[in-house]
Amino acid sequence: DATDATDATDATDATDATDATDATDATDATDATDATDAESRINPADLPAKASATGEAAAATWGSQARDLGSLSRAERARAHARLNIVRAWQNERRRIKAERLLFKHARDEFLRQLQAGLVCYSDTQLLGVRVSAPSIYRWEQAYRQGGLGALADRPREPRPGRLAGEELTRLKVLAADPRHQSAMAVYRELIVAQPEFSLSLRTVQRVFGEVRRDRYLTAAAGGKSVYKNQARPHVRRYNDALPNDIREGDGKMLNVLVLSPFRFHQNERLRELVRPWIYLWLDVSSRYICGYAVWLAESWHLVRTSFIDSVGKAGLPGKVRIDGGSAGWNVLSVPEWYAGRKRETEAVKRARAYLAKGNQGFFRALGVEAVTKTRAGNPESKQIEPAWGHIFADWEKRQFAYVGTDFAARPEWLNLTNKKLLQQHGDKIMSWEQMLAAVEGQVRAWNSRASESLRSVEGKALSPAQVFGQHPELTGRKPPAELVEHLCWHPRKLTVGRDGINLDGLIYRHPTNFVYLGQQLLVEYDERNFSQATLATLSGEILVPAATLMPAGSQVHIETSQAAIKSTRRHEKECRAVYLAYANSESKGARTLNRLTRHLEELMAEQKHHQLQIKEGGAARLPQGLSVPTRHPDLQAGLCPAPREAGEGDPGESTQSAAGAGAGQFPSLDDILADYDYDYPEPVEPEKDETDLIIEECERELHKIGLRSNK
Repeated sequence: DATDATDATDATDATDATDATDATDATDATDATDATDAESRINPADLPAKASATGEAAAATWGSQARDLGSLSRAERARAHARLNIVRAWQNERRRIKAERLLFKHARDEFLRQLQAGLVCYSDTQLLGVRVSAPSIYRWEQAYRQGGLGALADRPREPRPGRLAGEELTRLKVLAADPRHQSAMAVYRELIVAQPEFSLSLRTVQRVFGEVRRDRYLTAAAGGKSVYKNQARPHVRRYNDALPNDIREGDGKMLNVLVLSPFRFHQNERLRELVRPWIYLWLDVSSRYICGYAVWLAESWHLVRTSFIDSVGKAGLPGKVRIDGGSAGWNVLSVPEWYAGRKRETEAVKRARAYLAKGNQGFFRALGVEAVTKTRAGNPESKQIEPAWGHIFADWEKRQFAYVGTDFAARPEWLNLTNKKLLQQHGDKIMSWEQMLAAVEGQVRAWNSRASESLRSVEGKALSPAQVFGQHPELTGRKPPAELVEHLCWHPRKLTVGRDGINLDGLIYRHPTNFVYLGQQLLVEYDERNFSQATLATLSGEILVPAATLMPAGSQVHIETSQAAIKSTRRHEKECRAVYLAYANSESKGARTLNRLTRHLEELMAEQKHHQLQIKEGGAARLPQGLSVPTRHPDLQAGLCPAPREAGEGDPGESTQSAAGAGAGQFPSLDDILADYDYDYPEPVEPEKDETDLIIEECERELHKIGLRSNK
C-alpha cells in the first residue's frame, strides 16, 4: 500500500511537473538538442541522415520502452528515481541560467563538474554508479516527457550472442591492426558511408579498436616481417667475448657537416660548391678501436675496398668481417658464394658463378679473411658499430661551423640559403676538403686514445681502445703480401677521354697522352686517400706512365687563379701535342711506346725547369755536370722557355737583349748566358746509330717544331 501510494504521488507529481514546464520545455528541448549536437563528436553535416538522428532515436527508444511501475523491483524503482532527481536538478539549474542570463555552455559544464564531484545529487550518482554526461541527462529528460517515470527504469537487455562474431568484427580488427593507425572515428565515418547497413555504434568501434591495439603481439604481426622481428620475436642475447681482430665491422655514414667541394666539375651542380662527405669506417668489435677509414663524395664499393685496405695496413687482417646488406659492401665482388646460391639466374648470379669457377672466393677471402657475415638491421648486438657512430662523431659534428643537424628541425636557420650565398657570407669559416680530412683524422686518433669506462684493466683503470687493441700484438700483425693487395685493388672505372681530360666525379685528370686517346675510353684507378693523381690504363690493362694529375680550375672572379690555370693548360697542350706527333711518326705503337715518349718528355721538362731556375737566379751557377745544352732553334721563341724581348721588338728571330742590358722584370736568353761562360765540354763522340736512334731523332725534330727544347 505504501508503495502504491508513493507511485500514485510520483505519477501526480510527474504530471504536475510536466504541465508546469510545458512552455519552458519546448525552448529547453531546443537548447538541449543544440547542446547535444555541439557535444557530439560527429558532425551531422558530414554523415547521412541515419547517423545524425542517432540521439533522437535513442531517446525515442527510451520513451517507447516505458515499463509498468508495478513490475519494477525496489532497486529498479530507486534507480529510476535517481535519474529523475538528476533531471529535475538540471531543469532547476537551467532556469537559473536563463534567469541570470549566464553563458549556457560554461554553466552547463560547471553543473556537470559539480555532479561528477558529488556536490550535486551525490546519493543519486552513487546509486547509478556511472559517469553522467550531458547527452545522458538530455536523453532521460526527453524519455520522461514521453513515458513518465517508467521510461527512466532500466531497460531490459536481451542477450545478442554472436553479433560481433561475423564479418563486421573481423573487418574492424583488421582496420584496428593496420600499421597506418587510423583513428576509430575516421574508420567509423568511412564504414557508415560505404556500408549503409553497418549496424555497429561508434562506441562499439572504439571498444574494438582499444582491445586490438592493446594486443601488442597482434599489432606487431600485422605490421610486417621487420616490425614483428623488432617488437615481438625473441632473439638470443650475446655478450662480447671477442679478442682483438676476431671480428671487424664496417659501415658508412654521411657526415652532418658541409665542406668546400673539390669536385668543381661534377655533373650534379649542387655538388660543385658545398658537399656532405661520406665516411666508411672499420671498427674492431672487441676493443672498439677504429682500424681504418676512407672519405669520398658517396658510398661505393671502391670506398669500402679502400677503407678496408687502410685498416689492414694499420691493424692487420681480421678473422671475420661483418658488414650490412647494402650494395656498397655486400656485392658480387665481396661475397660471390652468396649470390651464386640464388635460384633466379640474374646477371649478378652469372658473374658470381663465373668468379667461383675461376677460384675467386671474393675480395675479403682472397686477402685472408676467414668469413664474411651480414649484420641484422635494427639489432645493436648484431651491429655494434651502429650505436658507436653517435659516440664517435656526434659531438665533433656539432662543434663544426657548418653543422647541418640530423634533420630539418635541428638545422640552423642561417643554412637556409643557396650555396653561393653561403660561400659569400661564410666561405672563410667553412672547412675545405683537406681541412675536413685533417679534422676527421684528429677525431679518429682522439677516439682511439681516449679512455673508456667500459674498457677497464684488472685494477679497475679505464683504458683506451688503442691500449686494449695493442695488448695482443700476436693477433694484429698478420698482413697480406703487397703484390696481392695491389692485384686485388685493381678495379678501375671505364671513362672517356675528353678535350679537357677525364672527368672522375667532378675531378678532371689529364695526361700527356690525352690527344692520342681523345674520344676513347681508358681505365681509371684512384685512391680516395690521395686523389691528387690517378692511374690510367688502356682497355687491355697496360698502365700509362706517369700518373694523371688534376687540372687546376680557373675562376670567373679571381684573375690570379685564372692566369695560373691558363698557363698550366697551355703547357699541358704543348706536352700533348709533342707526344701525339712523336707517336704518330713512330713506327711502333702501343702503351710501351707512349710510356717511352712520356718519360723522355719528363726529362725534357725537367731540363727546361732547371734552365728557367738558373735564369731567374741570375745565371751565375753552372749547369750540373753531365747535362748538355741544346743548341738554339728558331722555333723556340714559342716554346716553354722563350727569350724575353724588349717592348715593341719585332721579329722574334732577332737576337735578344744581353744579360747585362736586361731591364727590370726581363730575363736574358739562354744563348746570352751561355756566351758569358766558358764551358769545357768533351769532344762529342758519334755513336753508332740503330733503328731506335733513328726513331728518337725523328721525335726530336717533331719536338723542336712545336717549341720544346730537347736533349738526346
